[in-house]
Amino acid sequence: MTRSTSKEAIKDLNKLIPLIGHDDKKAQLDEILVSKPIQFTHNLQSKHHLTSNERGILCLLEALNDIHQSADASGDDLGLRDRNTILQAVQLCVEFGLSSDPSQELESRSLTVLTQWTMCSPETLVAHTVIQHHLSTLYASYLKMMVTHPNLNIDKFESLFETQTSARSMTALGSIMSSNTNANIHKLAGQYMSRVLIRPNGMKTVFDFLLDISDDDDEPAENEDRTGMGESRLESLAKVVLTVPSQMESAVAYFKLICPQLISIATSQVKFRAQAASYLLALLLEKRPKLSEKLVMKPILEPLVRLNHSMPLLDLGFDLDGRHVLADEASIELCIKRLQNLLAASSLVAGDRIMTSMSQAIPALYYLHQYVTQTPLSSLNKPVLEVLTVFFNGAPSEHSQSELHRIAFDFADNVNAVFAPGPSAGVWIVQDDDGITFDKDVFVQLLQKMNVVPVAATFFLSLLEMYTGLDVAEVAGAKKTTTLLSLIASIMDAFREDLLLKSSTSKTTISANTLRFAKSMLSNTSDTELVSMGLALLMSLLAGQGSDAIVLDGKTAGELLVLLRTVYNQHPLDSDLVTDEDGETKKEIRNMITELRLLILAKREIDVQASLMAESSSEAVFVEAMQEIRNDLIPLRARGMNLLRHLILSRDSVGDIKFDIIAGVFLDFLSHDDSFLYLNAIKGISALTDVYPNRSLVFMMKRYQAENTYTLHYRLRMGEAILQTIQRMGDVFPKYGSEILHGILLVLHDEQAEMRSSAISLIGQIGETCSWGLLPFIYQILDYFSNALRIEARVETRRGVVFALRGLLIGVVQSRFGGIELDVSQRVLNELKLVSLNDQDELTKGHALHILKEMKEYGPI
Repeated sequence: MTRSTSKEAIKDLNKLIPLIGHDDKKAQLDEILVSKPIQFTHNLQSKHHLTSNERGILCLLEALNDIHQSADASGDDLGLRDRNTILQAVQLCVEFGLSSDPSQELESRSLTVLTQWTMCSPETLVAHTVIQHHLSTLYASYLKMMVTHPNLNIDKFESLFETQTSARSMTALGSIMSSNTNANIHKLAGQYMSRVLIRPNGMKTVFDFLLDISDDDDEPAENEDRTGMGESRLESLAKVVLTVPSQMESAVAYFKLICPQLISIATSQVKFRAQAASYLLALLLEKRPKLSEKLVMKPILEPLVRLNHSMPLLDLGFDLDGRHVLADEASIELCIKRLQNLLAASSLVAGDRIMTSMSQAIPALYYLHQYVTQTPLSSLNKPVLEVLTVFFNGAPSEHSQSELHRIAFDFADNVNAVFAPGPSAGVWIVQDDDGITFDKDVFVQLLQKMNVVPVAATFFLSLLEMYTGLDVAEVAGAKKTTTLLSLIASIMDAFREDLLLKSSTSKTTISANTLRFAKSMLSNTSDTELVSMGLALLMSLLAGQGSDAIVLDGKTAGELLVLLRTVYNQHPLDSDLVTDEDGETKKEIRNMITELRLLILAKREIDVQASLMAESSSEAVFVEAMQEIRNDLIPLRARGMNLLRHLILSRDSVGDIKFDIIAGVFLDFLSHDDSFLYLNAIKGISALTDVYPNRSLVFMMKRYQAENTYTLHYRLRMGEAILQTIQRMGDVFPKYGSEILHGILLVLHDEQAEMRSSAISLIGQIGETCSWGLLPFIYQILDYFSNALRIEARVETRRGVVFALRGLLIGVVQSRFGGIELDVSQRVLNELKLVSLNDQDELTKGHALHILKEMKEYGPI
């Protein structure tokens, strides 16, 4: 068959396409084929055994090959009809040449030709059609041959696999993995998916495939379904990415390959992609701490750590003053962004490994904050403050205290570099022998901005103990002593009695801290200024509104009284008539001590005789959680939600008493756009339904059916949460069905079509999960579905009804409840048959037909 142009080949395609695959048109096909020698049969060993249909497929392949090799192979000059003809021809070649159990000769020839097309460059219209629509079938055919013929030469498939992009291969292999094929084929497909994973930028391909995102996406919240499936997708992604492929020589080699890619993706412009990468990095830090310390945290923190280097590790040039550049603007900005994302992701990962790992960079991060606070227009001002706030709110106490001491006393002495303005209005690090200088005012302001009073209080008490242990005469005038005294005074002035009242949620601890404070402040009686400040703060504590937070038992009160008597005796007055400044100070101290002794005695008697119940630890947890939920920072909000969830799971009485508040918090966060808060809300709702199923379901259904109170988007998300709850209930659903079904039936008549579709989906899920839970309303539901299929104009709703009928039918047939299964199943089948014949939407008809075929596997109904 020779053709001068692709137009002639298309004419032949139009003649052959209607005849192939139809036994009643065999004679017409033979008549056409008799006059057409097929070049593709020349090398076939048993061409005389080819059927008419197989010869027709070879003829199609030859015609398509002529189009593929023609001058206008790109198809730019072809119209829509001709393109559709080529699409149909390729479909027939794949179906009869690969999929429908063809002869060995035909399959081999089809596979060879289709492979040659897909590997050509530049890509032709025919090749593009095969790749776009049938690459997975092509891959599956090769994998099947590799399973059935283990010694087969697979060079062709290897060449095909290497020529295809990672995205195309991942999509094709993913389709094979999700299909119901041979387990050995699944295993082979998984191995080739792993090879995609370890390609350059293969990680991004896996992300985009498993998370269903692309570079065109912006916020995942714009897609209603994406956030709802975020948790399961993140878990699937973690399972794939953090499992070492068998072809890798070691786990170290594998993670060396993927960690740089994950770190890069963690700052992707696509928010969900960046969050997913950050989640994996956080998970990796917990699961493989030693390895990830080197491969994750070290590269992320490197720009900040360069502040400690005296010489540049890279040749980044010089600034205008001739100083070596140690870290450029872009790397510092990326470092902060990655830390932000990593800390946000840590709310979904148990453990505090991230806080521990980033401790090494906290002093440098503080001095960056100290620099940017003096540059109000810096874009790093807010992000740096956020990272420091999250760290000091979540880090273990020993780490937070250690880093505060390093910042104030040690770090600056060993640094020969400074932060400086970069050429692009950013911040970079340059070498400078003068180094950095600690600013106590900025430091104290930071403690106030971060609102970490317990951390500040512990640090303050440790400063007092340091001061008590110093030999003042030996180090008089030393820089450390000056810094220490100025910090004590500044922190006391900034926080005042909160330093002790809010140092803990336990009254016992607050009382112990008060005693520590008094001992430290009053031990060095020669420093009258500090003694006066300490006495004033103690008076404010014991006489102010916060005095109820301190419990003075006999032992503590006794120690304080002895200490005050010692200080009183060490400040004697020569006479009652004071004539100098020193005498005034002594008189003031003695008067305050007298007043304090009265306050302590009175409070001791009150506390000993009072039978007030101490605040329980669970109440303290609840208060802490609510305080963090009020915070603007997402990681702190997530931590607060996590505390509430654990309070519920512990079945504590506080959770029972505060149920309405806790449930309201979780349900309110269902509408939040941030995926981490949404996932924490879903976890919280799961905990509520596990511990308080009745109350939780009533609470959720009120919001689900409240048409005029909540937005459509929120009610749909509530429907998703209810759907997950139904799935988790399984066979126990009927026990709580009354709390759900009445509300769902009401929503079936909602004015919003989307809500009606949501309620239909819920009924379908109930029918499939536990159909006998629908028994009281089964005929009412069937009548509604019947009317919806006839009256509903919205195509999506009718499709939803068809799928709900499927779930109902499967549930009814499997359960065989009450002897009415034949009646119900027959009605459902009749409805599906009517839809398959009469519905105006082809997809709806197709779904109904597919379900009818699917039901045959259950046997006669």
